[in-house]
Amino acid sequence: MTPRHGKKEMPLGWSYVEGDFWWRTGKLAGTSAILVRRDARTAWCVITNTTNAQSDRFNQNIAKNIEQVLEKVTIWPERDGFVYP
Repeated sequence: MTPRHGKKEMPLGWSYVEGDFWWRTGKLAGTSAILVRRDARTAWCVITNTTNAQSDRFNQNIAKNIEQVLEKVTIWPERDGFVYP
């Protein structure tokens, strides 16, 4: 889902891939979503129950706000919250 098939072509599964940074947006009637993989350890997703007429700007504003918050995190947990003992 991440390999490019040419210099200008984006991968089939993601809208944007640059190294470990992956980005995807999407919408269906009445919903909107943005999915971002920042690196091998951090990813985030926002799903809304609305479709915005200016979805590109809407997604960019969400991404900007989420990234500003994540940049302020100085200590991340050592434990992986998705691994169960």
